[in-house]
Amino acid sequence: MVNPSQFGRNYSTAYDRIYHYKDYGAECDFIEALFRKYDVEVKTILDIGCGTGGHLVPLAERGYHVTGVDRSKYMLAHAEKKIIKRGIDCELIQGDLCQLKLDRAFDAVISMFAVMGYLTSNAQLASACRLARHHVRQGGVFIFDGWYGPGVLNKPPTASLKSTPTSDGKVVRFNKPTLNMATHTVENHVTIWVIEKNRLVAKETERHHVRLFFHEEIRSILETVGFGDVRLCPFLTPDEALNENTWYLSVIGLG
Repeated sequence: MVNPSQFGRNYSTAYDRIYHYKDYGAECDFIEALFRKYDVEVKTILDIGCGTGGHLVPLAERGYHVTGVDRSKYMLAHAEKKIIKRGIDCELIQGDLCQLKLDRAFDAVISMFAVMGYLTSNAQLASACRLARHHVRQGGVFIFDGWYGPGVLNKPPTASLKSTPTSDGKVVRFNKPTLNMATHTVENHVTIWVIEKNRLVAKETERHHVRLFFHEEIRSILETVGFGDVRLCPFLTPDEALNENTWYLSVIGLG
């Protein structure tokens, strides 16, 4: 599961700058397209691993009642700032997705940006999916995304360096991935440097261990915990089929 040392203070502060290129609006369009495609009426959403609120905030602004859960208090703090700034009504809860037990069900449960991929053992993944099923009303939907095994094995990840300008410097992220063929996991060694006025003011080094997902494996787990129908598609393209060049997938579990 997500290590409590991950998504620390410096990483969380730099997070939105690092991923400034993500089009959360388009991703929320995709989520809504899935609601329509599978004919699920959605008013309430549970966002597991909501992070800094990248999906939570725009979905709330579109009229959904969204509850966000994340293990990192630092990520939640940034989400709270956005909520207050925009004057929207959202509930934030600090909690573990493998232990979360709320006293209510939701029309939809979402877990975006590879959150479920951090559950590298089948036992952890099954536990989280079981709790997701517990929180999805009958007839509701569970949506998450992750790294698609065949695509990643076909084109393994390589080291990357990203530099994002800021008002007085830059944020630099270096990632060195290591693919484990035996366990179908990737260990990402991530280092973040925050530079202001040509001076290093903060540094964070973390290891992010994520799993790859395969068709029958994920179908079996979701069906075992009670989802009646399981669909898979490439991320952002709900009407296309997965293939060996697909690197990122979406999983849809229908309650």
